[in-house]
Amino acid sequence: MSGKSIWQNRIFVRLFSAYTISIIGEFMDFFAISVIVAYHWKTSPLLIGLIPVAFALPGILFSSWAGVFADRKDKRRILIAVDLLVALLTIGIVFVPNIYILYPAILIRATCSVFFMPAQIALTRRVVSDEQLVQATSLNGMVGEIGKIIGPLIGGALITILPPQGLLIIKAGMSLLAAFILFSIGKIKEDAIEDLKSEEKKQSFWQSWKEGWNIVLFSRLLFVTILYGFLVMTVIQLIESQFSVLFRELFPQDPGLMGWTIATIGAGGVVITLWMQKMQHLRYGWALGGGITFMGIGIMGVAMILSSPSIILVLLSAFVVGIGVGIFFVSYNVILQKESAPEVVGRVFGIQNSLVRLSYIVSPLLGGSLVQWIGVVKVYFFVGVLLFAIGCLAIGLRNIIWNQSDKPIVSHQKNIANK
Repeated sequence: MSGKSIWQNRIFVRLFSAYTISIIGEFMDFFAISVIVAYHWKTSPLLIGLIPVAFALPGILFSSWAGVFADRKDKRRILIAVDLLVALLTIGIVFVPNIYILYPAILIRATCSVFFMPAQIALTRRVVSDEQLVQATSLNGMVGEIGKIIGPLIGGALITILPPQGLLIIKAGMSLLAAFILFSIGKIKEDAIEDLKSEEKKQSFWQSWKEGWNIVLFSRLLFVTILYGFLVMTVIQLIESQFSVLFRELFPQDPGLMGWTIATIGAGGVVITLWMQKMQHLRYGWALGGGITFMGIGIMGVAMILSSPSIILVLLSAFVVGIGVGIFFVSYNVILQKESAPEVVGRVFGIQNSLVRLSYIVSPLLGGSLVQWIGVVKVYFFVGVLLFAIGCLAIGLRNIIWNQSDKPIVSHQKNIANK
């Protein structure tokens, strides 16, 4: 497989196609719900801050177990089941009458979605070679950024002729299409060692879960990377859920501009991930710290522009944010995959999802309170400065935190698997 182009990998191409459709639908869904709660229901910032909590709570409770499930079961079937359930539950959200019913509806759907990412990443890790891993991860990361472009742009265009509930129906249809593409792949023969499979069968679910935690806790690179991701997401979540509130205040008559800004963030991410596909080696400290530094600069730029709103300057700052987002998340995912053995990738990503999503509980509520107390401009500027400082700190202490001395990285999968 290593000598072939990744586009000659039939399984990856179909898996990638289904993932692309799901991600674009996800951002359309985000746009539609944002318009409903901010523009139609005129919801307060504090109540909007509870929405990320509803999205995150199932991940905190179940992600580490979902990772075990993904490592032990048929990953393709898991993805198909999730897409079908998400489609059904999204149709149910169409008929939600208020924010208080929306919370449990999101909670139920998010519980199903918990199984998606561990299965997606674990299956990708199975069907591509080590040499193709950075490219595959960059492509998946680029899809996330393209989703930010296409999803909100489609949503912004359709919102002029359809109610936001219509976008949710389209999202449900896209989930069904993704499930059909995954079904067309057929049974996947995973390149796992047979005696390893036998060993996994002998393990109980509980033993597999504990093994996953041992891998994360005793691999220094995995542990510090996940801890850094948790710190970054804790800061980002102070403002992420307030995005719709920001644009409601800046451009109250035109919700479509929010879609353009999200799309511009995605464009910045696409540009940088296209460039990162050409990288043969990744220096962890520079990549993670540099990405967060760019994000901080872009968010500070948005905050300084807000006193006299100009959509052009907002979009330029959003593009810089997108560059930072692309660098950070592609690098973060590459590190976790390169430092994990293929047979435990699902567990590693499930555990990191549980830990990182803890930041979704307190930070959105604190961010909503801060916006009501001191105003959106000061909160955005404060978060930008904090991210800039965290990024610079990671770069300055990269040799201590990641202990690499800026040497190109090689995979340590076998060593980690044996710990």
